[in-house]
Amino acid sequence: MEPMTKNIENMEHVRTNLCISSDALDTDFSGELCDVYPDGRSMIMNDGLLLVRFHKGFSEYNFLDPNQMYELDVDL
Repeated sequence: MEPMTKNIENMEHVRTNLCISSDALDTDFSGELCDVYPDGRSMIMNDGLLLVRFHKGFSEYNFLDPNQMYELDVDL
């Protein structure tokens, strides 16, 4: 990936989109938004965790169907 050549400002909700499949009924995913400096240092700007059992909301557990594809968003 090429370094950015200009500064950007994001005032919107940040999330990462994942396409997943698993042979497990439940799993967890995490994501990080990092600022990586030219010398290789990395600083976490935002992070988030998704417990997949709650991928449809928090009112009840929704476990995965083995080997089915899912599109999930991890809020950062």
